[in-house]
Amino acid sequence: MAAGRQIFALPSALVTPLDETDLGDVRFGDVVLPFPAFYLQLGNALPVALPGVPNRVVGAYVFHQGAADGRLPYLAVTLVSRRIDERLEDPLDWAQRREPHQQLRFDLDLPPGADTLEAYMERFLREETSRIKARLREDAAVGAVPDDSAARVYLHHLETGWTTYERLLRLVLNALVYMSSLRISATVHESTEAPLWPNDTPAALVQALGSVPEGPAGRKKRRTAVGRLLEAGYLPIRMLPLLDQAEHDEGGNGEGHALAPHFRRAHWRRQGVGPGRAAVRLTRIRATLVRPDRGVPAQGRWRAVPDTTDDRSTEAANG
Repeated sequence: MAAGRQIFALPSALVTPLDETDLGDVRFGDVVLPFPAFYLQLGNALPVALPGVPNRVVGAYVFHQGAADGRLPYLAVTLVSRRIDERLEDPLDWAQRREPHQQLRFDLDLPPGADTLEAYMERFLREETSRIKARLREDAAVGAVPDDSAARVYLHHLETGWTTYERLLRLVLNALVYMSSLRISATVHESTEAPLWPNDTPAALVQALGSVPEGPAGRKKRRTAVGRLLEAGYLPIRMLPLLDQAEHDEGGNGEGHALAPHFRRAHWRRQGVGPGRAAVRLTRIRATLVRPDRGVPAQGRWRAVPDTTDDRSTEAANG
């Protein structure tokens, strides 16, 4: 796709388990972003709203900037939503309506080994509020700051809605870890897997793309066909595959005595692979009931996770 127009869609059956997965000790150095900038579509499985007018979060823009001109590298996640308090008479009117959104940005400057995603999230929570308050003090020193200023509104949202921001940021980071575990890096021009196109895409254009022969001979024709779709304003969407049945943890704690029965949340495991175990493989460990042979814990429950296919999956969740 041209001009950074990269879209990845998370089906509902993927959003739900990722929303209930702990990041564990995954480091930012383990994350392999498919592109410096792309959009994550979160589907309809997450009934979460940003602070402010009635809305529902629908996705997030992800942007990674490397170190340049003496500036620290950073990751920016812009959460976007769709308003649900009014109906548009004309679909084109959405461009004139302000949709709630919020950018969460943090510098990537922790030393290797300490650069866990959890550490970055904790530091952002600890320092962002102080940073905005300091900015407001500086602004107040040169003049009155209105109550509806962007900084004051952002501070209010941070103080009242951080639980929501933390949940959404964790979900996005979990999606990045999952994409890293799949090593998603192919572009629409070169991938052999056909992308999805919006429902209103002209069938003739899609059929023209589907009729392009495989191999080097069809590469130029494929680029031409994709270019016609992009010029017409239709962007391809890649649906991320559903989670595989990952292994379960064992019921011991490695210290010579057995654990009591309890539910363990889903989490990521870092496993050294390759020569000298220099590379890292990320594996999602499903939520599970540890030591079921010792009974059922008083807290926690099993819950069915919605699936877009005919079969259903079941995961443990804290209740």
